[in-house]
Amino acid sequence: MTNKRSFILTTCGTSLLTNCALSAEERYVTLKHGNIKDFDSITDEEDKRLLKALVKRAKQRLAQAKDEELLKMSAELNSLLQYYGGSIPEKSMDVHCLLCSDTLLGRTTGSALKEWLEAKGLAVMMHVQKDLQTVELISFQYALAELARFVHDLVPGYRDKGYSIIFNLTGGFKGVQGFLQTVASFYADEALYIFQTGKELLRIPRLPVRMDGEGIIQEHLEFFRKVSNGLAVEQVPNSLPETMILKMDGEVALSPWGELLWNQCKKAIYRREVLCPPSNLVRFGHRFSQSIKGLGPERTAILNERIDDLSKFMEERKRGGRYNPRRLDFKELMGKPVLESTHECDAWADQDAKRLFCHFEGEVLVVDELGEHL
Repeated sequence: MTNKRSFILTTCGTSLLTNCALSAEERYVTLKHGNIKDFDSITDEEDKRLLKALVKRAKQRLAQAKDEELLKMSAELNSLLQYYGGSIPEKSMDVHCLLCSDTLLGRTTGSALKEWLEAKGLAVMMHVQKDLQTVELISFQYALAELARFVHDLVPGYRDKGYSIIFNLTGGFKGVQGFLQTVASFYADEALYIFQTGKELLRIPRLPVRMDGEGIIQEHLEFFRKVSNGLAVEQVPNSLPETMILKMDGEVALSPWGELLWNQCKKAIYRREVLCPPSNLVRFGHRFSQSIKGLGPERTAILNERIDDLSKFMEERKRGGRYNPRRLDFKELMGKPVLESTHECDAWADQDAKRLFCHFEGEVLVVDELGEHL
């Protein structure tokens, strides 16, 4: 085990419950209702009674179990305990994230493990991923794409704070494990895996993998920006590999691999130059290019993200919806006027705290300039 602080992402399955099933009937009930969302979805009262009793017994056994018993009860805890050398260390500074499905059994397992780890003094969060089950393939693929986005949004922040990144992939569905093993190649320092109740911990170090897909992104940059921000696209480029996209009910989204590719390449592309808005409801005014001269790479990347936010704001506004996250804070301009500008939004709030000043021309929002906070 490393002496550094670790951020440990653990995939959760249902072994805690199935390993506590005492009869063939109880094991059958867990399989039969593996994909239900809550107890109210069970119409068979005997099945409901058996499952509730099993959940209660599993939680009680978990609370009372010694370390050696835990190795047999939970695949997730088995690998964690092996990683820690047999027992959870006192005053650990590690942060744990439990990834579970939105099924009854998945949430129950995740909650029980969270309570157990917190009782050991660990910092624990639980992420419930919608549709993380294989009943419908297209829904499962959408869930993996959302999962890739979740990992990208969460994990790099911990790495920047000095945490080593560990993916504990012993529990959970095989489809999720396989996908996250690929994701681990880009985000994790190490992936952990252990076979069932075994004691041999397989530790897979980070491989020197680089996804060379920037050419694909650059060629289809407008498409990727639109789809990643939930904007409408007229058609999918014929030259875009089919593995990059998902189609359902006339809607287009990035596939898990498309999401992974976009997240890996986006920052480098956004750092290079300020890009044109991905929506035709937003355009730059005649003073804009002068106002962004000398902008550094980091601020250029942030500005491109804010232009994306403005584009999504305008597209949602046209549909009668509302999108105005705190980082954007689009509002009517108050105080000292700025030439023809009537509205403002945040570009960034730290350091020199710049704003984007704008005005409307019909249905189009014109971004006049990047300027100082008034």
